[in-house]
Amino acid sequence: MKKLLITVSILFTAGLGHSQTVSEDVISKSEPLGQLGNNEIRVNLLTSVFAYPEINYEYFLEDNMGVGVAVAFALEGKEEMDLRFQVVPYYRLYFGEKKAAGFFIEGNMAIAKQTDYWEWDDYNEHVREESTNFGLGFAAGGKFLTRNGFVGEAYLGVGRLFGNSIIGAYPRVGLSIGKRF
Repeated sequence: MKKLLITVSILFTAGLGHSQTVSEDVISKSEPLGQLGNNEIRVNLLTSVFAYPEINYEYFLEDNMGVGVAVAFALEGKEEMDLRFQVVPYYRLYFGEKKAAGFFIEGNMAIAKQTDYWEWDDYNEHVREESTNFGLGFAAGGKFLTRNGFVGEAYLGVGRLFGNSIIGAYPRVGLSIGKRF
């Protein structure tokens, strides 16, 4: 009886050990499907809420680096809105395990058009000042990739505008969603 009990226990334990192996089908299904594309387009939802939508296009040079351009513009003609239009080319370096995903750092430059409205109380007249300036900046964030190529990212940064800039800086902040193709 002892020998039978020991034999059954050994066979049961061996069966449990064998059931823990992972088949090739499971491994291939868990690999991301959308990693093969080198292009990505995203919309910044955070700035869109404030009537300043930003659209991003990025091309991946390698698995861990990419170049892109972001275009943002003001939808409403508010007098309080200083940034009217902005083009931001950028270079990103990724530190994640997946292709162009995970933590990243970004170096960017910007061409920004700004408008400032003044009201003079003494003469009761309005003055409008416009300027277009060049700037340099940086950002850091994280990009998350789904199996079917949808992406989400969050980033935060700032840049310095040069010349006779009205506000002197431009923000680089966003919560974006998009698709890799």
